[in-house]
Amino acid sequence: MGGRVVRLIQRSEILAAVPPLIPRIPRTGPAAGVFFLPGTAKTRYNQITAARHRASRVIGRAMMKPASRIAALLLLIAWGLAGLWPAAAQDSGPYVEQMQLGRGMLRSVAWSPDGELIAVGGALGIWLYDADLTLRGRLTGHTKAVYDLAFSPDGARLASVSHDLTVRIWDVTTQAELRQMAGHSGLVVAVDWSPDGRTVASGAYDDTLRLWDPDTGDLRAVLDGPAGGVNDVAYSPNGAILASANGDSTVWLWDTITNRSYPASTLPAGTGRVGAVAWGPDGALIAAGWDGRVHYIGGPVSQAASWPFEAHPDVIYDMAFSPPGVTFATASWDGSVRIWHKFDLAQVRELRAADLPGRVHHLAWSPDGKRLAAVSWDDTLRVWDVTGAQPPRILYEHTDWITGLKWSDDGSQIISSSGDGWLRIWNTADGTLLDARPDTLEAGPRVAVSPDGTRQAEARSDGTTITDTATGEEIAVLPGAANAVSWSPDGARLAVALRNGIIKIWGHE
Repeated sequence: MGGRVVRLIQRSEILAAVPPLIPRIPRTGPAAGVFFLPGTAKTRYNQITAARHRASRVIGRAMMKPASRIAALLLLIAWGLAGLWPAAAQDSGPYVEQMQLGRGMLRSVAWSPDGELIAVGGALGIWLYDADLTLRGRLTGHTKAVYDLAFSPDGARLASVSHDLTVRIWDVTTQAELRQMAGHSGLVVAVDWSPDGRTVASGAYDDTLRLWDPDTGDLRAVLDGPAGGVNDVAYSPNGAILASANGDSTVWLWDTITNRSYPASTLPAGTGRVGAVAWGPDGALIAAGWDGRVHYIGGPVSQAASWPFEAHPDVIYDMAFSPPGVTFATASWDGSVRIWHKFDLAQVRELRAADLPGRVHHLAWSPDGKRLAAVSWDDTLRVWDVTGAQPPRILYEHTDWITGLKWSDDGSQIISSSGDGWLRIWNTADGTLLDARPDTLEAGPRVAVSPDGTRQAEARSDGTTITDTATGEEIAVLPGAANAVSWSPDGARLAVALRNGIIKIWGHE
């Protein structure tokens, strides 16, 4: 019988379904941590995802025949050992969540056409703020970080894309999810609306662009792009052309009537990935390479300036024309946003944080062109007055991986430090942020014993375990990939630092 089973599921199938030595990737989401996977890590993530799907198909075929069930069971075991099987559900036991501190990491930003709302996407969904950075709501549904956002031309809807491989449409007024579209097989990182509001384009690391009907959620077309992934998409002002910035140093243009494409430009050797493309109101098209240069692709300003030109000494991750179209802004990993005059390429202004400049990765203009919103790897949201007349408004509540934390002696505050370089002080009575400054704590602790010595908490990638120190019996497993734990001075509460950038405070029932 064993021989028959081996023939039903060949060893090559198992190896293809479950590659050997695949590292375990912790689950991600609002309660489990979100990971930014650039370069080879991104590729490995896609390999693991594909392996999971292949394993599912093999198991499905095997279970159709009774004689194959033993081999299918063996495959399931191998799948689990490879880290592809979902972790068991956690049991918080006698502990209840009392409070959440922080709002998670930031990865995207968009400004509504009427200037009333700034949307930022991150690990815990999409946060809506007014221009004064007062919180107006949060859109939840994505299970992983939101990497790009775009308001519809009339501002009534918001499109979002996420590492959960979905494209979603939201009603801005009701804050309800209207549509969820799936189909991409790689990380989805770019989205834009057509000027008439009838089509949403998304770009992903699966080397495709997809065109969606935002009213029905139907997929209209799949556009096969070049190898290397699609980093950005942008419709021309008249909607006739869709541009894509690609990982193979090219910019492609797509005819929106025929969906036919052609490489509009191959940037010079050494440029690296094309991170962003931007259209001016007059039809000028420019692109930014990871070499820090801005490249002219086409349009009416071709003879008016010397292209390309070095705008930053580091990667340019995003760029956008101001609504009037006279200037454009570039966001760079050198920690600055620079504003340029499009005709003579003179630098109009540099916007840079004075306290802790982090790599700037997304920006958005206000409709009147007088302000710029920017999000950085330091997880701040900054709204700049581009005239320099007013200091920037800064939001510090969003946080990267929490790496260390401790309670104040009286238990009224929690001090945390995170991978974004900030030390934050939180009020444990109401969860408000009291202070933020560039500083750090010693990492951890990953293991902490309660003040009375009866319980031990351990932060792990698959949850936080609480055990009885006398018997070793497991009391509870609190959900979420964790980096650090800390008991309150009276032992009544446990603070858990999660990898998605929040702290949860748990209390005993």
